[in-house]
Amino acid sequence: MGFSPAQEALHSLHVLFAPKDHPLHIPWVIRIRERMSPVLKGWADSYRFLAQGKLPVFWDVREGAEIRTFEEEVERFRRTGLHEFRLTLLSFALGRTCSPAEQEEPLLQLEALRTLEGRSPEGVPVLAELLTDPQRSHQRFADFLQAYWDHALADAWPRIQELFLQDIEHRARSMVRRGAMGALTDLAPNARLDHTARSLMITSRSEVEVALGPGDRLCLMPTYFSWPTLLINAVSSPYLITYPVFEHRKEGRPPVPPEQLLKMLRAAGDMTRVQILQLIAQQPRSTTELAKIIGISEAAVNKHLKQLQEAGLVAAERRSYYVFYHLVRQALREMAQNLESTLTGER
Repeated sequence: MGFSPAQEALHSLHVLFAPKDHPLHIPWVIRIRERMSPVLKGWADSYRFLAQGKLPVFWDVREGAEIRTFEEEVERFRRTGLHEFRLTLLSFALGRTCSPAEQEEPLLQLEALRTLEGRSPEGVPVLAELLTDPQRSHQRFADFLQAYWDHALADAWPRIQELFLQDIEHRARSMVRRGAMGALTDLAPNARLDHTARSLMITSRSEVEVALGPGDRLCLMPTYFSWPTLLINAVSSPYLITYPVFEHRKEGRPPVPPEQLLKMLRAAGDMTRVQILQLIAQQPRSTTELAKIIGISEAAVNKHLKQLQEAGLVAAERRSYYVFYHLVRQALREMAQNLESTLTGER
């Protein structure tokens, strides 16, 4: 398990360009785009093709890899990442994996330019520069990442990094307690684990199934910018699995309202029962009186009163031959308070 601040910047670009796939982050996208200068926005758009579909991996996030600062990662990328950067950009422009031997072929380079022009034309100047001056293209991308980081992520990074460290600690404890396979069961809603077959199925735009053999290894990387999906680089072992941090997995789950509150709301959620509540809020009334005022049978009134009683909203009091019903005002106040606390999350 590990993480990379520079790789996280690439994840955030995916969110910036495809916010509908990451609904929890739409407010963040709006805020960042409003603050971006026209120059930085145009610069980001030129690299849009790198944030479509599977993300490139430029930094080492394997278990045991040293966790560096963003500045350290970018500096290391400037010194050593040219070859991988060139091969990756060509592959993303083509929409398929490009081998090291192929990247020098003029026909393949022409194919990459034409393919990118049809799919993401704003990226053509980036690819053209890569083919004519790869060193300059490589340094320009590093410059862009630095400018984008300073604008979009630098201020938020201390909190995000703390979430990563907490998540890694939680995942490590889970693996000790439940085993490696058991710890994968709650990674994301789009992951299905088959314990018997030792396989992991990832469902997104297409399904990816990873069969885990005895010698296969997984590298888990938390990310702030991927909810609600789980991403996987399934080319070969060790498989890189990028999963949303616990905060977003929790935030993305549908809330479960208290059962008693649901019972009260169901009881009150009918026009006739609301009429009954209005009438008995004025004064205690018998079923006979309620039936005459509302214009329904006493049997029907009794059915409604039974549901209101079970919810605790009304209570009965016998007077001679008659049973009078009155509103339980405390229950009504509690229902309003419980509804407010459930909706706002304030207890």
